Amino acid sequence: MVSTTYDVHGNLTEQVQANKVKESLSYFPVAGIAGECPPGPAGFVRTLREKTVTPAPDHEPGAPVLRPRHRYTLLSPLTGTPDEIYNGRNDCLVLTDETLYEVNGTQEQTLQHSAYLTCNDPDDPLLHGRRQQQAITLNGLTTTTDYAYEKLVSTFVGETVLKTIETLTGYDHGVDGKHTQKIVTLEHSLLHGEPRLTRDDNDVEIRYWYDALLRV
Repeated sequence: MVSTTYDVHGNLTEQVQANKVKESLSYFPVAGIAGECPPGPAGFVRTLREKTVTPAPDHEPGAPVLRPRHRYTLLSPLTGTPDEIYNGRNDCLVLTDETLYEVNGTQEQTLQHSAYLTCNDPDDPLLHGRRQQQAITLNGLTTTTDYAYEKLVSTFVGETVLKTIETLTGYDHGVDGKHTQKIVTLEHSLLHGEPRLTRDDNDVEIRYWYDALLRV
């Protein structure tokens, strides 16, 4: 059985899984918190601040209590949006940081930090609001993924697709800790959003075709 608890705003605040793992969630107030989250543009309490995952009471020894915590910033709407009519409520909150902690009582130890950059170009409907970069720091080393986007007509499937080029820069511990780089190209349909081109873990290209019911 799964047990859930909600606050007066309809936000999930606690969930206990059938295996007794408990998730406790908290949200930013409407006024936000300085340095962590601006005031909510629409005036709602709905932006996740942190989630604490607690192992089942009868868990194996050594199972940690984990707590990811988030930070956000405001992103303005596209140029031409009648923002002045809505008194700034067309702005949206975008994630900038996620820090994963191991919790021991009142003490928190940082395990991993993820930083995100979002494309901020209100004049470009294709790019504005898309992920620009992701940087994950673990054990003192940072792995970054840079994203580039292009709209084109795919000669394989005969429709307009969003081409995403992901450039991952990390470390190869087998070569004196030097930087290594991998480039992955993906395509998604701009008609229905489904993938048209992906790659598996062995870097094998997989192309997709769909019927009228969007079945592969």
